[in-house]
Amino acid sequence: MYKGCLIIYFHKMSQLLCVTPADSPIGEIHHFEILWKGMKMPGLAFLDRQGSWFACINRCKHWAEALDTESPAIYATGTGLVVCSIHGAKFRLEDGLCVTGPCHGSALDVIPVEWREGELWSIK
Repeated sequence: MYKGCLIIYFHKMSQLLCVTPADSPIGEIHHFEILWKGMKMPGLAFLDRQGSWFACINRCKHWAEALDTESPAIYATGTGLVVCSIHGAKFRLEDGLCVTGPCHGSALDVIPVEWREGELWSIK
């Protein structure tokens, strides 16, 4: 019984999100599904201008719609912010906090990730 619990615990701690090439363009969106807080949720990930992977649940905190509903260009490379394509709310990468827009002060559900030889894994 303990061995089974350990496998379930490990599965919840690390999930394969998507396969990504090493030369993935900055800001190119990769979609995936993840088990998040006991529910299957849509997620997105992209490589930022610093060469780090960013991933989050693909839901704006204002309308609970996908961040990239209107446009796939949601990463503003100039500012380094995620921009909701519906109403322009802007979120910081480091913590998902909305710094401007109708959901100011709320935060995206950021997923800690690690890139391993062409695969993006959650490391929660």
